[in-house]
Amino acid sequence: MVAHEEHTADTPASAIVNDFIWSSKDEPHASRRRAILAKYPEIKQLMGYDPRTKWMVAFLWLTQTALAAWLAGHSYLRIVVVAYAFGAVASQSMLLAIHELSHALLFKNRAINNAFGILVNLPMLLPASATFKRYHLIHHKQQGVDMVDVDIPTALEARIFRGKLGKAIWVSLQGFFYAFRPLVVKPLPPIFLELCNTVACVAYGTAMCYFFGPAALLYLALSDVFGMGLHPVAGHFLAEHFVFADDGETETYSYTGPMRWAILNVGLHNAHHDFPSIPGSRLDQVRAIAPSSTRTSQATTRTPTSSGALSWTTRSLSLPASSAMLTPSALRAPSASKCKSFLRRKRPMDADADGSGGRSRK
Repeated sequence: MVAHEEHTADTPASAIVNDFIWSSKDEPHASRRRAILAKYPEIKQLMGYDPRTKWMVAFLWLTQTALAAWLAGHSYLRIVVVAYAFGAVASQSMLLAIHELSHALLFKNRAINNAFGILVNLPMLLPASATFKRYHLIHHKQQGVDMVDVDIPTALEARIFRGKLGKAIWVSLQGFFYAFRPLVVKPLPPIFLELCNTVACVAYGTAMCYFFGPAALLYLALSDVFGMGLHPVAGHFLAEHFVFADDGETETYSYTGPMRWAILNVGLHNAHHDFPSIPGSRLDQVRAIAPSSTRTSQATTRTPTSSGALSWTTRSLSLPASSAMLTPSALRAPSASKCKSFLRRKRPMDADADGSGGRSRK
């Protein structure tokens, strides 16, 4: 991780060219949650797991596995086409199911959520479920905190992946960076659940290769790469926490278009961060009760950042096409607003090892 020049809240966004936007404010969602619940206490009734989601996830798991077996006897062209047209959506949906499971939103029992997460992870080949849960909960508790929240790309990535080609490579390989960035920026000691996750994925991959051949693994691997790269459903990675608003501080955005339903309604990201204990299937009810839950993370009167069916697609395509670097100011989004950077906070001196310590303040 490269050192950054420190900026204050008064630093104009236009002056932040080769750095992240820095903030001394707390992450906004805890205060938003308290304010919304004080006004709409009935939202508490929406909290808790949704037992229906597991059946849709099981269907996707079986379909993805069956397709991998069936495609093993077909041409590479067909494998690529099916992987992009369907496999990418299925893979991303299962990743978002792992996201729901990290919040214990598919089963009442947390141990069953953990075990089902490993099962869902199998067609993705690389073990991710157990590790994702650990880092994702940190992301919620310490959103944007430097060297703690590993969802945010590093300054080193911004320096390396310059120009249209470099940024196209970065967008295409988002999954790779998303998976391995935590191991470099904030390595955590391995736990037994991660060992179980690894053994299960290796056993699944070995069995698929033994019974159906390497072409089956190729389909599953391409589904993962496409689903987290230059694909419409992967646009949510860029649309959630890039700073698009003119205030240079709004850091969480919601997408209300129809594409969100393909991947467990992940688009209502403000509502999710405000209420992580409410499953994606009920976030529209939160939106109906408290419309401000889908607005920007500063709780202003802005409308949701993106609502068009193609907005996730254009988010992914606009980054490589822009003349700007990966993370600085002046990146033009399709909505004509400025995507200035990712917002970061200084790491609090008293932060716990798991990132659950106090917020940063100056």
